[in-house]
Amino acid sequence: TMLCALVGVGSFSVAALGAEVSGQVRGAWVDRQVADAGPLAQANLLHAGSARIEPSAATVQAELRVSGNAGPLTLHTVATVQARSLQGGSTTSDGWINEAFASGQALGWEWSAGKKVVSWDVGYGFRPNDMVQQEVRRTLASEALTGKPLLMAEHFDADTAWSLVWVNPLEAQSNTGAKEAALSARVYRRAGAVDWHGFARHGEHTGASVGAAASWVATDALELHASVRAYQHANSLASSKAGADLSATNPWQAIRTGAGQQWLAGGSWTNESQIGMMMEAW
Repeated sequence: TMLCALVGVGSFSVAALGAEVSGQVRGAWVDRQVADAGPLAQANLLHAGSARIEPSAATVQAELRVSGNAGPLTLHTVATVQARSLQGGSTTSDGWINEAFASGQALGWEWSAGKKVVSWDVGYGFRPNDMVQQEVRRTLASEALTGKPLLMAEHFDADTAWSLVWVNPLEAQSNTGAKEAALSARVYRRAGAVDWHGFARHGEHTGASVGAAASWVATDALELHASVRAYQHANSLASSKAGADLSATNPWQAIRTGAGQQWLAGGSWTNESQIGMMMEAW
């Protein structure tokens, strides 16, 4: 079982030397209790240490955002540093760059290059048309996403937007999942209370896919959304183990499946007291 308590959140924003600087600090304590039933507990009873047990831990993250202009270009960087203390163990620290990209305008389009977060689709718990970021959704404690290396071109007016993305351009052809090199495109159109989205993607490993999504603000309190995608191939896992006997090695191996579809349908409702409820099926 897991219990997470957010113990502190702070933020700041300043403008210095022509750059805008902002930040946020998050602290959390995650309490873990080892289950005494289930396959992992059985494995540890048969051979102690066969299933890794992660102890409770305290985590503090500091996030820094810096943006500014360098001639015709806009530069944007997001960095995170983290300190983590395990209960009964040592304290470790780490740091990473979430985003670092430059953007500018030419030929009526806005161009971006670097490491950037590009999240598409309309779902909350699942996003079949999140073709660039491929975000792991609904984590226990939210944190800043880490972008993907990409080249991006966008053209938009008051009601329509076009986006073209070459993601992971330098990755090897054998890479799969969120590291797969791919070309992706999206068209967005606002028509009254409905937002329409169309998507297309071609990955080096998974081939072609196409999808569509819509989000409808039906009333002041009710929003409905749906998304669907058909794909040529997908990355999945398959077990090489037959029968119920324990396996000495991990039987799950990465495979590429054939054609299929993904979809979701859901909605959110919020009353006048700002109490909200969200429901989705996929």
